[in-house]
This record gives sequence, C-alpha cells and structure tokens, in this order.
Amino acid sequence: MHVVSKETQGGGLVLLWRGDVQLRVVTSFLNHVDAILNEGRDNTWRFTGFYGAPETSNRHITWNLLRNLNAQFDFPWLCAGDFNELLKSHEKMGGRPRPVAQTQEFRDTIDECGFRYLWFMGNKFTRHRTVIGGETVWERLDKAVANGDWEALFPASKKNLREAESKAMHNGRGQLDLVLSLKEELRTLLVQEEKLWQQRAKTAWLKDGDQNSKFFHSRTSHRFKRNEILKLQRDDGSWCEGEHHIALLFVNYFTSVFRSNDPNIGHMDEVLAATTRVVTQEMNHGLLAEFTKGEVDVALKQMAPLKAPGPDGLPPIFYQHYWPKIGGDVAKVVLTWLNSDC
Repeated sequence: MHVVSKETQGGGLVLLWRGDVQLRVVTSFLNHVDAILNEGRDNTWRFTGFYGAPETSNRHITWNLLRNLNAQFDFPWLCAGDFNELLKSHEKMGGRPRPVAQTQEFRDTIDECGFRYLWFMGNKFTRHRTVIGGETVWERLDKAVANGDWEALFPASKKNLREAESKAMHNGRGQLDLVLSLKEELRTLLVQEEKLWQQRAKTAWLKDGDQNSKFFHSRTSHRFKRNEILKLQRDDGSWCEGEHHIALLFVNYFTSVFRSNDPNIGHMDEVLAATTRVVTQEMNHGLLAEFTKGEVDVALKQMAPLKAPGPDGLPPIFYQHYWPKIGGDVAKVVLTWLNSDC
C-alpha cells in the first residue's frame, strides 16, 4: 500500500495492490501516484493513479503534470482516476454546458500522451450533485485511458472472444450465440474507434476498414507535436515564449507585412495605371453579391464527410445526412453571419 497524505481537510491518495503483484512506486504527490509493474520483464507496464485539480483555474497545472509523466518512460501505460474534467459534452447531463476550450485542453493532453479512452461497463455517470434551483447535474469525471502498447499487452476483448470460441467447439449452440454476440460487439467497437481516430488524425486518404487504430492514433499525436510552437525568435534575436506572447508576435508580424510603410497615393496610381485590369465589372458585381443558400448547400456537399468536427463536436457527415431536416435553419444562421458587416 502506498499513501499520499492529505494537506487539507479533504483529499489524499491511496494505491493498493495484491501481495503477488510486483510493483514499484516511482513518484507520487498530491495529484498522482506513478508505478511500474513487472519491472525488468517482457510484460513490464506502467500504472498512474491520477486526480485532476478540482479548481478550473488550476486544471492546466495537472495537464502539464500528465505531459511531464508522459516524457519519463516508454512503457505500456494505463492511467485512471478522477480527472475532474469531461472529454465530450455527452458526459454531462444537466446544468450549464462545459466551455469548449476547457474540454479541448484536456483532449489535447490525452492526444499528446498517446492515450485512448477505454470502454467501460456500468453507470455512464460517476458523480451527481444538486445545484441552485434544485436541478441535478450528472457527470462522468472518473475515467481510464491507456496507450496503444498497453492495449496490445492486454487485449481483453479479443481474449474473451477466443475463450468463447473455444467453449463453443465443445458446448454447441448456446456458446455459439455468445461467440456471434461478442464478434458483433467487437466489430462495432473497432468501427467506432477507427472512425474516431480517422477524424482526429485529419487524414483524408486513409481507407475505411483498416482497423489500424494505432496508426490513426500515431498520426494524431504526430500532428499535435508537429503543430506545437514552443518559442519564436524576434527580429532583435531574443526568444519569445508562452502562448500569449507568441500569439501577439504573430499579430504584430502580419500586421506589419500587410501594411504599407509609405502609402503614397500618387505612386499607387502610377502602379495601378500600368496594371492590366483582370476583374471585370460583372465579376466584381458577383464578388460583392450576398451569399445564397445554394452556395451553402454546394459548400457542404464538397466537405469531406469525416473531417475533424467543429466546436459542436459534429463532423460534416452529420449535416450532410440530416440536411433535408435542418438545412433551412442552419443555412439561415450561416448566411446571417456571412452577409453581415462583421
């Protein structure tokens, strides 16, 4: 047993394991207990019991902790606990919706660590509370996630299927029904996982049916690391770090690029006089015209159905499928924004 003592009235962590389990606790603190099992063997793996900061303002600290833990070892890894955060909006029922940016930071951390969400059995929600006004809010804050190597080390669903097939060979029709049921369940889960990682990997050329979720996942993690900007060099040679300062440096740079340092109107007229007119009056009239519903319809049809979803969590295929029912309302909102002066 390993205990992390509480600092306040509440809190504290405890990790318990059986006496026949070879386990060594590597690090522990208020928000985690990190351990290695079967160290030195072929089936070495890692378990981290995790507790996310209950205060939203401190949540980024625990995500950075998870990133730091990810950089320490390269073992099959299972991480479970109360993360105090949602991965998807459907993990909450009642109350105010979770801000998209808040859950997105958690999802980005899960992607960077190479984790996949593990399926569960039982109640969908792990916590409920009553808020002002008497409304009950249900949430799923307790989760288990693992990397692809850990899933390969513990292929539980396939193991159950093999056991059922073996029993069916000896016990006849009753066990055969179990085999068929497990095969259908496994097929459904693989298809769902494949679609999920294909969307998140933003890879249009992958073909359906590969069921190579590890490859999809590696594409996603690689894209995240490739797109991450840690620092930029200023004109004076100094380095700019931190999201806020990097964003400001981008804004200042492109503002200077697209702004003339000497906007002399006389010189501009000379340049324009020597430039052949390409856009006709008729073309210009079309460019300045308001967008129409027909153009929205065409744009939607041209979208790849399984591209990464937007802030609402829905990929283009949802809108393409239900467009006859929701197209009028959605197009109205889109056109209001496109044709406004914003």
